[in-house]
Amino acid sequence: MGARQAIATPKWSSIILFLAYSLYFGACCVAYVEYVVDAFGYQGFVLAVNPLKLTAGALAAVLLPLFIPRRPQPSQFHLHYAFALLVLPSLVLFGCADLPARYASAVIGSFVLIIATVRAIGDLPTPKGLVGVSQLMYFCLGLSAFYVMVVLALGGAQYLNFDLSKVYELREEAADNLPSLFHFISPAITKVAIPFGLALALLHRQPAVSILFVLLALLAFGLTAHKAVIFYPFIVIWFFLLTRSRWFISLFVGSLIMIVAISAWDLSQFLSVNGGGEYSGWIGSLLLRRAILSQPLLNYFYWDYFTETQTFLYWAESRISFGLIESPLDLKLVNLIGLEYFDQPEMAANTGFLGSGYANAGYIGIAVYAALIGAIFSFFDACSRKLSVEFVTTATSISLSTMVLTSDLLVSFLTHGLLATILLLAILKPFHAELPATGTGDNVRPFSHN
Repeated sequence: MGARQAIATPKWSSIILFLAYSLYFGACCVAYVEYVVDAFGYQGFVLAVNPLKLTAGALAAVLLPLFIPRRPQPSQFHLHYAFALLVLPSLVLFGCADLPARYASAVIGSFVLIIATVRAIGDLPTPKGLVGVSQLMYFCLGLSAFYVMVVLALGGAQYLNFDLSKVYELREEAADNLPSLFHFISPAITKVAIPFGLALALLHRQPAVSILFVLLALLAFGLTAHKAVIFYPFIVIWFFLLTRSRWFISLFVGSLIMIVAISAWDLSQFLSVNGGGEYSGWIGSLLLRRAILSQPLLNYFYWDYFTETQTFLYWAESRISFGLIESPLDLKLVNLIGLEYFDQPEMAANTGFLGSGYANAGYIGIAVYAALIGAIFSFFDACSRKLSVEFVTTATSISLSTMVLTSDLLVSFLTHGLLATILLLAILKPFHAELPATGTGDNVRPFSHN
């Protein structure tokens, strides 16, 4: 394999990252207090600023990133991603909504355990791979195109819609129109085949193929009415562009600061006297509320409910229990949280590893899931040695978001394509023989720790 030299750490990177996280935490707090509570208080966001907890949260927000390993590998970014979109927003709620210290400790403890697992495992053996880059890229493209054609053939065209405001009206009908098997097929395509293939096309400078993947993702969104699907290719492209820079981590946090600032401006217009117009508030709702604050709040709701009841599921709703464990709940878990905290039993209040881990086995469940996530991150690091740090980081971006923020870890494995992503990384042959040469002689340029 061609030589790969890590880029030198930018001189002031640690200071800049410290300042970036400080600004990000402050921006989230201001946006929450000034706009989010007023705009979305009906969704459980309350204003109860506790100065002592706010101070403690601020200190944790700027000190915890210092414990993230500084080796330039996928786990470095994955840990910053988990911190920036799960831990730090939880600390914002801890200080601004006066959440319990035990909950904040559980969040911090789970994050520290993930880091400890990554450090403890170290370097795993690198899978050798069986399939070439071009073959796998075109396989993902063909599979995605075939999926779209099958959905169209089954009558999906009648539900084709690209208006985000109508997705909830059409989602159930579009799902009922397809065989139940598509409950498993659709996530495999939208969360694995398209993102993975797009990452390959971007890294290997295939603009036409990249555009095809984006178009297929847009069609998949239009046919299924799952609005997250429309964002997946743009998240992949965003990650890919960020990984080209030696300031990757700092730019990532900087982009989140920009998202918070734009969202705050949008919500200020929405809350103004004239209402700001028809689409006012959409950016703030989709980016600040949904992408940054909602999942940490849902984690707290899961923790709060099962702390009060002290009745855990022990994976009764999972296939690994083989139906031998009876659920103590009258509703499915996600619908129960929707009923208890939003008065909407039809709402599927999905959450990531922290909330679902606690619901299944309390703090032991969180610890088990955190250790498994650390092991998965270590596997990604091992794959990056035969591929590239940029590619593995980019190709796993959607699976990362799903298992950390929006789904039970075991469900992520079996239903949301995490296992498929792991298998694709394992069977992919090394890149060095197929990548175009760079001017420096290095076939792959990993991002630096910053």
